[in-house]
Amino acid sequence: MSWVGARYRHVIRDVDGSPALVKISTIPKGARSRSWMGPSDLSEYTISADVRGARDNDKLPDIGLTAHGYVLDLMGQSQQLQIRTWSAQLRMAETIDFPWKENTWYRMKFRAEIESEPPASVTVLKGKVWPRDEPEPKEWTITARDESPNLNASPGLYGNAKDAEIYIDNVEVKANE
Repeated sequence: MSWVGARYRHVIRDVDGSPALVKISTIPKGARSRSWMGPSDLSEYTISADVRGARDNDKLPDIGLTAHGYVLDLMGQSQQLQIRTWSAQLRMAETIDFPWKENTWYRMKFRAEIESEPPASVTVLKGKVWPRDEPEPKEWTITARDESPNLNASPGLYGNAKDAEIYIDNVEVKANE
């Protein structure tokens, strides 16, 4: 599998006794970025990962997963969880309050599914976040719909490590069942 946009912004480091991907905060340009893995024609899949954010200068990073060109963003400073297409235009964004703690591992899961056939397709996006040491909740934490949908795109990672480092482990991508 290929990775695009991960090199230089991420390093492998020992975290809690095992290797993890670390999005570093010392990059002059590119502290906020996306990286992609796999082919760009993937559709209807779920991406999951264990994530943890550090705190530096009393600030937390933003940590996210991407699917179908959308982002599930665990927003540090605002303590919110958001699904969106593009941060410059929040045309279909859904945002909820979601307090989370630094230096605590969470499991994130982001699912993209197409609800109907073209030309009237709708992409339904569902996200969950929970403490990694707890069982997965049955209910989705946040849901969004896009009636002008992205029907496929590579899965990937999103992060803004300008303020503090991000730790990522156990990344999985699976076709929806």
